[in-house]
Amino acid sequence: MSWEAIGGLITGVATAVAAVLVILQLRELNKQAKLQHFSDYTKRFNEIASQIPEEAMGQSFVLEGRPDRAQVMRALRRYFDLSYEEWWLHRHKLIADDIWHLWEMGIKAGCGKPAVQQCWAIIKTDTTFDAAFITFIESLIASRGASSAPAKASLVRGS
Repeated sequence: MSWEAIGGLITGVATAVAAVLVILQLRELNKQAKLQHFSDYTKRFNEIASQIPEEAMGQSFVLEGRPDRAQVMRALRRYFDLSYEEWWLHRHKLIADDIWHLWEMGIKAGCGKPAVQQCWAIIKTDTTFDAAFITFIESLIASRGASSAPAKASLVRGS
């Protein structure tokens, strides 16, 4: 074997090793990016959840007449905005299915809460969301059962 052939073989092996190392580094960076993304959304969710009064998650919650109505509406507007972003990321295949599954379970659980249902009845009338997202939320609310304390028409204004 000539020195030229040995040099070519060494170059080929070194190139292959370098390519494998680059692929491994890219996989690790991808994992880190997914973890950071998930962590950012979890942080945002926790910030929103901390702004919702605890009794708002109870089954006897009624939005109308509450002195903290504006606070509840602001927090749940942010919640629906976050849910929309998560739904959009999933729809455009920008997040992993296992992450979407966790988020979707949380959205489903939220849609069973009277506060979420009552605020959604207002928010969907004065906020622009993709029609498919509206259908998604409406189907979750329908599957979780509508609240026994529905929002009244007078709540549609001034939220």
